[in-house]
Amino acid sequence: MKNNTKNNKKNTKNPKYQRISIFDTKGKKIAVSITSAVILLLIILFMFIESGDGKLVIKNKSDLNLEYVKAKFVYSDGDVNTGIETESINADKTFTLPMDPIDLYGYNANYELRLKFENYDELLVDAGIFNDVFEGDIEVDFEKTEDPNIIKLKIKASNGLLPSKLIDCNEEYKINLSDGQVLE
Repeated sequence: MKNNTKNNKKNTKNPKYQRISIFDTKGKKIAVSITSAVILLLIILFMFIESGDGKLVIKNKSDLNLEYVKAKFVYSDGDVNTGIETESINADKTFTLPMDPIDLYGYNANYELRLKFENYDELLVDAGIFNDVFEGDIEVDFEKTEDPNIIKLKIKASNGLLPSKLIDCNEEYKINLSDGQVLE
């Protein structure tokens, strides 16, 4: 008699009996878990960065004291906001102030800085173009140069993790204190 045990076994190689899963092996389960954790951490990090308030940071890395800095957004018809005014910022000191989001969409605004170094005249600088909601950071750096009459001024605005093409402010100036001019 013929042994038909071969035919009596369940055919496990038949596709209709196979289970398809990405969790077939322990290694795949670990890989999926790690990938999920990384994606979750990136989402939390992104939410944390975007929820942070903007701020204005003024760094006086020069040898001179600033009597004041007045800053506000302006456009062709006048002021967009009331702005801020600092008290004196001594040499090698930093001033930080939180900034509320401001809707500048359609204004084509500039960031106007009025500043006065001790024993010198007030200077005016218009920086950047702001044509969108701004809720980021503005950094203003005053740096000394080899020439004691020249101060380098850098103004940079960043609108969070995802920058807007409608906001462009990354400028550098040279301030000639002896004749009171701001040069690009």
